[in-house]
Amino acid sequence: MSVGSIGVKAKKLSVVAGDIRKRLEFDALCHVRKLLRSCREPTVEDLFTKLSKDGQPIPVESLQRFLEDVPGASLQKVAYELAMKSFGEGLTRHSLAGIFEEYQTCVKDIALTSSFTVKGSKTVRKLEVGEIIEVLELAKLEEEMKADRVRCRALCDSIEGWVTLQGNHGTAFLETCSKPYYCCVEELALQTDMDSGSAEQRKLRPEEILEVLEGPRREPQIERVRLRGKDPQGKHNGWVTLKDNDGAYLEPIQLSVCQQAIALTRAFDITEGKAIRRLNVGDLIQLLGAPAMDEKRSLLRVKVRFVCDQKEGYITKEGNQGTCYIKEGPTAYVCQRPVPLEVGFYSGSKELTTLQAGEVFEVADGPETEVREGAMRLKARAAADGQIGWFTLSSKVKDWTPVSR
Repeated sequence: MSVGSIGVKAKKLSVVAGDIRKRLEFDALCHVRKLLRSCREPTVEDLFTKLSKDGQPIPVESLQRFLEDVPGASLQKVAYELAMKSFGEGLTRHSLAGIFEEYQTCVKDIALTSSFTVKGSKTVRKLEVGEIIEVLELAKLEEEMKADRVRCRALCDSIEGWVTLQGNHGTAFLETCSKPYYCCVEELALQTDMDSGSAEQRKLRPEEILEVLEGPRREPQIERVRLRGKDPQGKHNGWVTLKDNDGAYLEPIQLSVCQQAIALTRAFDITEGKAIRRLNVGDLIQLLGAPAMDEKRSLLRVKVRFVCDQKEGYITKEGNQGTCYIKEGPTAYVCQRPVPLEVGFYSGSKELTTLQAGEVFEVADGPETEVREGAMRLKARAAADGQIGWFTLSSKVKDWTPVSR
């Protein structure tokens, strides 16, 4: 036998030995997980608080002594050492969670059902490829189907049910995976609710770790009806949102246009008080009530608001000689609540100004509908202070695992 062939065989044997060792390590870790799950501590937080000193990593020896006291424990020292070999410096809360908790990812669509037994069980919904579940109970053999079943919680929507790990013909539906974590790359908002418009709890700083509790879940598709026009002062031309999923921002109104120069006065009686300002031909006004006749002077008077500067007062709509001072003008919109006037059609573009409630927006184009996919949202616990909230999945975060720390 040549030296080369001996080297090849030695390499193959080394690979096989490595695979066997990895399998033994995995089996030992599974046994540790089973013991942890059978102990009295219901959550990772409870167990970590019990075994840790002031939040410091748990020495592997302390965990071993704890497991030896679990009723029915039968863990050989060599097996424990195999399971703990990667935790030489102790177990952080994250690494303990990685052992204590079990997560699986769906590799083939499978039904999530209402009960352990398949027969007579109702389908809650389908698990789709790529979904992650949290295993709530250790797998048990369903005798009739001859398949292992687990009770679980779908991470994306927190729905619970039972699912088959592997079919009786060997088809795998789920595979073991790590619990999802994210690390902030940039400053990011942690918010109170799933709605991306909800209140901000605090700012997450770069390098903060987020432990995923629920999601990702996509918000409903967002449709915004947009209008192009100018602000009341005529300084800015841009786009505003007429309405979106949260309701309307603007309501249509009928404007009037001045045909002859006329004074805007403070009182209905033209002789009382001074004039506020002069209206010129082409100025736009909003009628604030029905016209009324000044019987004494035979003038048809009406209260109005001047669009340009929002000043209010009275003008003569029709004189005592039949002169008409205003006529029906273009349809415009009045602001019901603050809304940004933006440069581009797509919302979120550069803001020019903000229209305030009561201001009039003169329309040039539209309405046109902007359609956007809803954001992917996740519920998470911030490792720094334990605060729980929602954040948007974006380039501001990246995948993270406890072993990468």
